[in-house]
This record gives sequence, C-alpha cells and structure tokens, in this order.
Amino acid sequence: MVIDTAPPLPTITLDADITADDILNAAEIAGNVTVTGTVGGDAKAGDTVTLTVNGQNFTGLVVNNAGVLGFAIAVPAPTSWADADRTIDARVTTTDAAGNSATADDSEGYSVDTAPPLPTITLDANITADDILNAAEIAGNVTVTGTVGGDAKVGDTVTLTVNGQNFTGLWSTTPACSALPSPSRRRPLG
Repeated sequence: MVIDTAPPLPTITLDADITADDILNAAEIAGNVTVTGTVGGDAKAGDTVTLTVNGQNFTGLVVNNAGVLGFAIAVPAPTSWADADRTIDARVTTTDAAGNSATADDSEGYSVDTAPPLPTITLDANITADDILNAAEIAGNVTVTGTVGGDAKVGDTVTLTVNGQNFTGLWSTTPACSALPSPSRRRPLG
C-alpha cells in the first residue's frame, strides 16, 4: 500500500496586461473584459480558476491550448471594475490522483481611465487676408485654417461644416467657395 499525502504544487500567472495598454477605458468597461493567464506545476486541464474583482468571483476552467495550460474568463461590466484597489486576484485549485488538493494564487493590478479626451479647436480669424471673398476667390477654393489643442493629436480628423456641407482634413481643409453662403446669407463658420 502506498500512502500519498503530499499536496500537488500548482502555479498560476495572470497575463501582465488585462487590455492592450493595461488601462480600462469607457468602451471596455461597458462590455466584458476577458482576463487571461497560464497555469503550471501540477495544475492540469479541467482545474478551476477563480478570479476575484471587486469582491465578486468569476470562474473558468484550465484548458490545454497547443500544449500551454491557460484560462480566459470574461469579467462583466461595469460594477466589477469599480474596485478601489484596482487588483485582480486569481486562484487555481487542483487535486491529484490521491485526492490531495492545493491552490496557487496570483494578482495583477490595472488602471481605469473613463474620462473622454478634451480636444479644442480654434479657426483662424480671417478666411482670407481681408476676410472678404473676392470674385477670384469665389471662383476657386479657399483654405480654412486653425489650430487644435487640448487632447487633440496628430492624425485626428477635423471636420468643417460650411452651409450644411462637411469638409474634412488634417489641420486645414479647403472647401469649394461655391459651398459658401452668398453674402446675403453669410454667417460665422464653425
């Protein structure tokens, strides 16, 4: 007869980033966030992994994916992510053939940023040098310029609406003068 009282020795590791940038944004918090990781040691496929976020438990099973033992557990929104310590706790529990059980734990922090960006835009004061469109300018295009600031960044799109028509560009845009209102219907751009 063999007596086996030695507990198994599992390991668990949460992936370092729970999202691509490890910062949950408003869109990610509005849906499920899949938390992933790996297990090792004596852990095996079919073992239970429990994630604890904001005092709530979410469970999944260890799966063998091309020789790598891991897990992927969906954590629903939004109350799960209202966790003051911004930490995910993970635990795997395994039982060996002799019935001995053991657990392993890991934790991983994350950040939350749900504030929308605050870009600013200012159109230059004059559309033309004298801010009056002459016949030559009306026959062609006029470049409308301005500056952006705040949280605006290179590559953001600027949309200028003139007389109900949208024109887009990066940092400046050139609407056709034919789209501009006649002098009798002139109103501020923006």
